[in-house]
Amino acid sequence: MRATVLGLALVLAAATGAHAQPADEVERARVLYVAAQTALDEARYEDALRDFGAVYDLTRDPVLLYKLGRAYEGAGKCETAIVYYQRYLKEGRPDAEHVKLTDERIAFCTPATPVEPVADPVETPAPAPALPTPVDAPTPETKPALSNRYAGPWLMVGGAIAAVTLGAVLAYSAEAVESDVDDLYIGAGGLPPAYDAGTAQELADLRDEGRRYQVLSWVSFGAGIGLAGGAALWYVLTKDETPPPVIIAPTPNGASATLRF
Repeated sequence: MRATVLGLALVLAAATGAHAQPADEVERARVLYVAAQTALDEARYEDALRDFGAVYDLTRDPVLLYKLGRAYEGAGKCETAIVYYQRYLKEGRPDAEHVKLTDERIAFCTPATPVEPVADPVETPAPAPALPTPVDAPTPETKPALSNRYAGPWLMVGGAIAAVTLGAVLAYSAEAVESDVDDLYIGAGGLPPAYDAGTAQELADLRDEGRRYQVLSWVSFGAGIGLAGGAALWYVLTKDETPPPVIIAPTPNGASATLRF
């Protein structure tokens, strides 16, 4: 109430000042000021702006600049309010108390400088533990293939079979030569043929041929037996859990080989 009365007194003093305004204008200024102050107190800021502006037009009192600033501040127009507060400090030349009050209003209307939020430090994830270097699995020891392991014995067995077969053929050939000698007697009607140079040569040739077949037969049988024995010895020296692929067995006519799977 004291501030209102003081303000009204200043306005009236300004209205009746140097320009010697008519009494009706002074009264009008007083009525408008009271109405403006009432509107400001009741938070009717638009009405307060209208009436304070009219009083300022009548009186040009710089005190009204502060009142206009308060009305603009109440209306939410702080940028305009600051302009009027600063004009009041410059033109009204208020005392220290009113300077402090005006500065507080300016500070209240001045938007605070936005403070950029400080980002929370991002925790750097710990590096993943290094994976252990893969160790190559030991290569399982591969046993030689059956065919490679028994390649040598196989060859020897094959050679033994061939040698025995050849020996049997040669033995048969030797017997055939003996039959040829018998044929000499058959051709003579069962009597000994005439022994002459031709017959003697033929008999000699037959005996040589038979003897040759017989010797070759023995050699072949010996080679077959040797090869078979060598194959058996080879197998014994390299024997493991794998059964032998070939079984050799004697037969009445020689030997037989059996392949096992």
